[in-house]
Amino acid sequence: MDKEKSILNKKISENEILNKMFRYCSYQERSVFDVRRQLEKYQADSPLIKQIIEKLIAEGFLNEKRFAETYTIGKLRSNSWGRIKIMQGLRERSIDHQIIDDAIESIDRSEYQNIIEKLIRKKLKMIRDTDPYIIKNKVARYIISKGFESHLVWEE
Repeated sequence: MDKEKSILNKKISENEILNKMFRYCSYQERSVFDVRRQLEKYQADSPLIKQIIEKLIAEGFLNEKRFAETYTIGKLRSNSWGRIKIMQGLRERSIDHQIIDDAIESIDRSEYQNIIEKLIRKKLKMIRDTDPYIIKNKVARYIISKGFESHLVWEE
């Protein structure tokens, strides 16, 4: 941590910051929010932040639509998140609502349903209660906490 602080306190040239951002964005998809936060760590001023973000967008290193699609599929498949939780994560990164809607719409319905069913089976194995009402409520709370819509949970 101290080493990181000393690096961040050292003045970095604009060219070095730009190169770091090219590497940062080529490693994985990033949002403008993520890049801005990273640039603030380098104590870049507002005009420089704007200039770097514009350059990253112009050269194809930064694309909010691509980020939203990748984030959506990644969180669905890797973390088993539902639409609600994915949308919240995208909103936290200040992604435009139309881009969020498009990314959410791209989710395959059968894959989504299969993930819900997989989570239900997983949770049922962990519950030791015998009362069907308690079991159903525990499963529903778990699935809803993963960001799935309550009407889909209660249908199962």
